[in-house]
Amino acid sequence: MDRTETQELINSYVAWLKERISFESIENYAEITTPFLDRNNDRIQIYVRRDGNRFLLTDDSYTLHDLRVSGLQLDRSERRRRLLQTVLNGFGVEKKDDQLFTYATMSNIGQKKHNLIQSMLAVNDLFVLAEPTVKSLFLEDVEMWLKDNEVRFSRFVRFPGKSGFDHNFDFLIPASKKKPERLVRAINTPDKRSVSPFLWAFSDVRVLRENGTAGVAILNDSQGEIDSEVLEALNQYDLISIPWSDRKDYIDEVAA
Repeated sequence: MDRTETQELINSYVAWLKERISFESIENYAEITTPFLDRNNDRIQIYVRRDGNRFLLTDDSYTLHDLRVSGLQLDRSERRRRLLQTVLNGFGVEKKDDQLFTYATMSNIGQKKHNLIQSMLAVNDLFVLAEPTVKSLFLEDVEMWLKDNEVRFSRFVRFPGKSGFDHNFDFLIPASKKKPERLVRAINTPDKRSVSPFLWAFSDVRVLRENGTAGVAILNDSQGEIDSEVLEALNQYDLISIPWSDRKDYIDEVAA
């Protein structure tokens, strides 16, 4: 895809986003309903209120409360607490009791809103931990696989995009003589909801990165076959899809 096509994709996404965001005033808060869906297929909502010279942005405790009533206790083990904190740190989001929140100024409220929404999606994806058949965390499994194959990488990297927003990636594999740099995201529940943010992030960042920068989606298919529409969407954006069950066939894509 050339730069013009990539920019058209970004413009189309931004237009879609603007059309589907709605606002409502509730006492001292502005309730913002986004087009992003949680695991219940409900649209994610955040709340904003002025706090002196800054703004408080919060999920009103929805994300963690919803996981808890569904059987997932994130404070059950130190490992889970560390994972939650790592996810939140990656987005610059704080936690108090069950509330996820961040503070913003007028100059960065767009980025902060984006970070809070993405953190809610990321934490929401941890619901898979409630499944008793899951023995380890997918992100940790991916990291161990990369290490076992002596792949050079950096964890939890962030890059600015053409839109002005920063985007997080799970791994950065630097360029080699054979391969360009690769931005990697491990997607635990590969569906439209979880894949769409990666498509947007990679398209937005690639414009400002080195020529040939590649995107890699490592997809957890341990719970069932991946929907063909998900694979087709990744293919349309020229992304490399690696089903976890077939990872041994893709070592050259990450190790070279």
